[in-house]
Amino acid sequence: MLKPLIIPVIHHRDRETTLAEAKLAIECDADGVMLISHAGKDEELLEVAGAAQRASRLFPVGVNLLSMSAIDAAKRAQELGLSWVWADAMGVTSRGLDEMGQQLQDFARMHPQMTLFAGVAFKYQEPEPYPVEAAHQARLAGFVPTTSGAATGHAPDIEKIRSMGRSGVLAIASGMTPENVGSYAPFLTHVFVATGVGRTEYHIDPAKLSRLVKVAREAALEGADIYGLMADMMASSVTGRMMGFSREELIARFKASQPNAMAFRQLVLKSLADAKAAMVSRADGAQFAGPVIDLTAMKH
Repeated sequence: MLKPLIIPVIHHRDRETTLAEAKLAIECDADGVMLISHAGKDEELLEVAGAAQRASRLFPVGVNLLSMSAIDAAKRAQELGLSWVWADAMGVTSRGLDEMGQQLQDFARMHPQMTLFAGVAFKYQEPEPYPVEAAHQARLAGFVPTTSGAATGHAPDIEKIRSMGRSGVLAIASGMTPENVGSYAPFLTHVFVATGVGRTEYHIDPAKLSRLVKVAREAALEGADIYGLMADMMASSVTGRMMGFSREELIARFKASQPNAMAFRQLVLKSLADAKAAMVSRADGAQFAGPVIDLTAMKH
């Protein structure tokens, strides 16, 4: 899917509200949800997260379990078949891994289907003098380095994000809004967002979330080799493999079908939304079939 992935953080109040908000996130074309409880309801949260993951098997669901150590949270999430786990303290800094970090590194190697988001240079932590190296150490351990601004709702310095994201995956977990995400999107692979798209502490504003998704995706495509990007996505999809086209053949055929790159970019954005809507509505665990662009006319 197109990066950065947009992941609303849903603050858990009760089962009904959290499941409804997860459904709303799907409808707003988000790429997954991260669930968190600030009221000490982690056991209840796990049950709700499991239900959300089962209801939409191909829509990633993650948890941040504030009452548990990162390794215990990862184990509980894995038992439920969740896609993601996030913790502010995963035992990684610019100095490397502590004992907790080493345990989580082993866990990540044993469970590659799960993504671990590790806080580095993160709000309310001990100041990190070398955020770029901290991000590097997190990647070496198999984690997605996850950083923030100085406080909840505060965006980090964009040069910090640019330098931390230069060498690989990077998530941001504070301060993103529909107004500023376009400036940060080219340097990120994941965006956690709550305050910037919230109607209340527990409810998403669908207009804000939809707008943030749209702005982030347009920014990610700006200046990109749109034909090559689409060919990479299609070649690795079920549909692309069935058609049997190489990357080079796909690029040539895309350019022939729509030589105007700007118009093709708009087609890509619409196709991605259509494909994801079809994917998350499936209950049978079918694979992502790829962007909905008609390739039948491109057969040899």
